[in-house]
Amino acid sequence: MNLGNKDSKEGSLSYRPDVDGLRAIAVIGVLFFHFFPNKVPGGFIGVDVFFVISGFLISSIIIKSIANNKFSYLNFCIRRVKRIFPALLIILLITLIISFIFLLPTEFEVLMKEVWAGALFSFNLLMSKEVGYFNEAAEKKQLLHLWSLGIEEQFYILWPFILIFTTRLKKYFLLSLYILMIFSFILNLIFIHQYPTMTFYLPFTRFWELMAGGILGISFVNKKTEHFFGVIDLKKRNWLAILGVVIVLLSFKFFKGTYLFPGWIAVIPVIGTLLIIGSGRDTWINQKILSHKFFVSIGLISYPLYLCHWPLLIWFKYYEKNFGITHLGLLKNVGREINVYKLLLMILSFLLATLIYKVWENKFRFAPNTSKRIIALFISVVVFIPLMASGLNTFLRNESHANGSYAFLKKYDFSYSENEYHSKTIAGFRQDCSFYGRNGELKDSIDNSCFGEIPSANQKILIWGDSYVQHLRYGLDYTLGIHSTLSPKISVAQITSASCPASTDMADGQTNGILACNNSNEKALKYLKDQKPQVVILAQASSYLETNWDKLINEITSSGVKKIIVIGPVPRWRDDLSKVIANYYWPNPPERLQKHLQDIPFEEDKKLRKIFSSYPSVYYLSAIDAFCKNEKNDFVGCIATFNNPFDLESFDSGHMTSIASKYFAKKDLTPLVLSLLSSK
Repeated sequence: MNLGNKDSKEGSLSYRPDVDGLRAIAVIGVLFFHFFPNKVPGGFIGVDVFFVISGFLISSIIIKSIANNKFSYLNFCIRRVKRIFPALLIILLITLIISFIFLLPTEFEVLMKEVWAGALFSFNLLMSKEVGYFNEAAEKKQLLHLWSLGIEEQFYILWPFILIFTTRLKKYFLLSLYILMIFSFILNLIFIHQYPTMTFYLPFTRFWELMAGGILGISFVNKKTEHFFGVIDLKKRNWLAILGVVIVLLSFKFFKGTYLFPGWIAVIPVIGTLLIIGSGRDTWINQKILSHKFFVSIGLISYPLYLCHWPLLIWFKYYEKNFGITHLGLLKNVGREINVYKLLLMILSFLLATLIYKVWENKFRFAPNTSKRIIALFISVVVFIPLMASGLNTFLRNESHANGSYAFLKKYDFSYSENEYHSKTIAGFRQDCSFYGRNGELKDSIDNSCFGEIPSANQKILIWGDSYVQHLRYGLDYTLGIHSTLSPKISVAQITSASCPASTDMADGQTNGILACNNSNEKALKYLKDQKPQVVILAQASSYLETNWDKLINEITSSGVKKIIVIGPVPRWRDDLSKVIANYYWPNPPERLQKHLQDIPFEEDKKLRKIFSSYPSVYYLSAIDAFCKNEKNDFVGCIATFNNPFDLESFDSGHMTSIASKYFAKKDLTPLVLSLLSSK
């Protein structure tokens, strides 16, 4: 992101310290959202504030130069290189070095592609095809934050040409810009429901935010004034500025990642930012608060601060995931301890950003325009860094090929669509029975076979919940369902949606995931009343203790279902099991592991045994017992591999593989189901 300082000195407007202060507010919002998302759930809109600021400053610079016949696209690009590339070069270089040391070959292979995209300012385009910004998978990407930098640079490439062309329209100049801005905004509204991830990342559905700031900056230049609101006096402009700040701060507090974004709701922080800037530098809050040296100093380092904070957080999570936070040992309470270290990481981010800004970045920004320096900087980011990433990737891949781990890791690498094992696994778990598509799309209906592949069967069971119900399907199909040798076969109905545990309550929000969840649960409740299956099987990824079991069980039994199986949490690994094996046990992994396990599933399992002992219609089945204990009920370590190193218990950190699903069904689940079906 072009969060930099004092760019306004280059062009039409005198330097406005309050704009740097506004940058500070925006970057603090982003940092708190990343480090403490529960405290500042809407801090992500700090990026939208930056978009407006960037559009405002860059447009005022360009339009003044065009008006004076002094605009040079080459000089404009040189200023962008001097402004953007120095800090970006440092972050990419450090990220590559640390990742080369710690990441597995398949992980580094993914990073290599992301480095290429980041260096070529197309990270947003890469992400639009892969993962949503608010998805859990996004939190593993060290360069995720470069998506916004990509949008800004793409805007900078096109915007000068747009301004050059539209200025020739003379009296229709501003009107044409308004039309383009509205067109971009409408594209955002059109695509937000069907393609939420693409709408979030693509430039043409985001440009309207930068254009809004751009039109404001152009209006300042045209009017030759220090504020936008014409004859409105200072007193009223004071209130407009305060209103803008309140809007931005309330957005930080009350916006949520569950909203469809940008959509309509992004207008709110954009308007707030426009009010702050447009009210002028002489308003009380801009002059006394935002222009205070504390906020200005943070605004000056906002760009390197934005760049360095996210990799630091990802590296911290990597350490916590692989080694456990208690290894650092300051506080007894783990939650408090993590918060302390996140606070320390924030402080470290400020220190590193200050160092980058003063020692490295300013050497380029304010140095004479020597062509050799600019060319070297440009080549370093656009050519050297990507080639370095490719070279390191080749080295790691060749090394892992030699010891056989590359093929093993590639089998369980689900980051690319060509993975044959992944496709077979998804097919076996009937992903087509989920209302939430693999690419984040919302489905209005699922195939009729999801409601039972054997319509004539006298006995029916329903599996209902999230993806941790889906992974039971393969085993059930082969032990009592359509692929079993059982006669007569039992009809297995599946109503599921990713990240959507069974519930009678409808969730708030407009994202495709939430809408799919509500749809899934509504369909399941209707199926219960219409079909009255003999047995209902429930399971979920986590948060068992937060589920309203009284209400859910009462709803199921009132529908005529007398027998409910609740499957407890499965063993969860600190990292993907394949990565645990490759990091610590390759090439001779043991069958069971007592380390690298998360504690929460074991704690929940103990409490759930007591909870469900009081429900006569509920039969609790412990997955912990099935995978981690022997016949004497002693903990002997959790199953990690079956028969050979390539057959794992989990294809990620928790979901069962096909072989594990079949093992669990044959050993525990199917015998329990058959027992319940045979009893009165």
